[in-house]
Amino acid sequence: PEVSIFYRFAISATLLFALCRLFRVQANFSRNDHLWLLIQGIFNFSLNYIFTYYAEAKVASGIVALTFSLLPYFNSLGMRIIFRKKISLKIFVGMLFGAVGLFVIFQSEFNSSKDAINGIVLGIIATFFASLGNLTSVRHFNKGHHLLQILAWSMFYGSLFSAAICFVFGKQLTWDPHPYY
Repeated sequence: PEVSIFYRFAISATLLFALCRLFRVQANFSRNDHLWLLIQGIFNFSLNYIFTYYAEAKVASGIVALTFSLLPYFNSLGMRIIFRKKISLKIFVGMLFGAVGLFVIFQSEFNSSKDAINGIVLGIIATFFASLGNLTSVRHFNKGHHLLQILAWSMFYGSLFSAAICFVFGKQLTWDPHPYY
């Protein structure tokens, strides 16, 4: 998965940088901004996907998709903790109903194999990482940065992080030329 994610976001970042150039979208990022773009890239365009792929190796992709329904919970709590944004009563009540629904859906999975439980946990971790990336992107938007530049740089950094993971764990950056890949 790490190799595929490296290629996926290296290609995507390259295309986005080309669009930025074509549309003359300028980036005025400070060093501190680049640090935050790196953080967003690590969470949104590397670890989130790596954990998702490993989760899907253990449980059906539909179950992993359900773990991503936790994203609004993580985002709302993160907005409350980091940006001090209040959670409205309607959202809070909706989150409670959603939590009960998720518990009902996952209850049978928790009673099944260890692999299923591991897959669900990996999916929840992936969702948490996605939320951290989303919360980081709020910072960029609050500073008025352009979406294309945010995505281009954070995907670039995410691909570099995935490549670093490949290097650390001895995974070759091989390209599979087959169309199904």
